[in-house]
Parts: sequence; structure tokens; C-alpha cells
Amino acid sequence: MRETDAAIYLGVSVRSLHRYRKAGKLAFRQVQNGPGRPYIDYDERELARFKTQLAGAASTPGGQGRTGSPKPRVSFTLSRSEYAELQEEATRYGTQPSDYARRLLREGLESRLRQEAEVVRREGQALRTEVKRLRAEMVGAFEVVLELVGVPPEDAKQWLAQNLR
Repeated sequence: MRETDAAIYLGVSVRSLHRYRKAGKLAFRQVQNGPGRPYIDYDERELARFKTQLAGAASTPGGQGRTGSPKPRVSFTLSRSEYAELQEEATRYGTQPSDYARRLLREGLESRLRQEAEVVRREGQALRTEVKRLRAEMVGAFEVVLELVGVPPEDAKQWLAQNLR
């Protein structure tokens, strides 16, 4: 299995796969495919064995998580200038660029949630206002109907107060 596929199968990054390979934890072979550079190939049975080993390590203290599965990863590429800016800001806050990027992402998501909550709050207020208006119109309509069927105005107001307000 090729390197990228092996990393996906194990649920790790290609970089982690390199580290495991260099530490001698994972067997591999170099395959020459024509005159170009050789590529790394992993045996599927060896990968299955190593995946079981990783899952065992993940379920112990210091592993990847309580469930034994690796945490989801997000990666993206930045331009050199974007990375320099990220690194500069991270240094200003005394943290690593990856930690600062994680912080910015969380703040962005929280901000979006606050904005969505504000929209819902405003929509709820508009609905309450509309219900109040409709209720007032309904009371007026009932007053007219009760008058038309001959209910005395005082009795109509009393009934409306008890049932619709």
C-alpha cells in the first residue's frame, strides 16, 4: 500500500508514518518503478498489525484518546506571507503557530455561533411582536362579532378579558 493510503488507513498523518518507519516500528520496502525515484510500499498485513498496536496504545493513558481512535485532523496550506503573519502573532502570544491557528479557528466558530444566536433572538422578538399584533386584531374582531350577535358590550369585554387576553 502506498504511503498516503497507509496513513489514511492508520488514521495518522504521513509525517507520523515517516516517524514510525524511521523508529523501526513499521516495516516497509522501497519499490523502484522505472527510472524515477523509488516509492515506499507497506504490507497490508503489517499495517493491520500496527493499527491494532496503535489502538492498544490509544486506549491507555497518554494515548490518542479515550475511545482509542485518533482525534480528527484539519490541515491546509498557507502562503509564506500568511505563515509568517501567523508565526509573528503566535510569538506575540507566546504560543506555537499551530496552537494559535487552533485558537483563531475556535474564536471564529464561537463568533459565528454568537451571530447565529443573535439572529435567532431577533427573529424570536419579531415573532413575539407579530403574535401580540395578531392577538390584538383577533380581540377587535371578536368584539365586533359579539356585538353583531347581540352580546351586551360589558359582557363582551368581560368574556374577551377572561378568554383572549
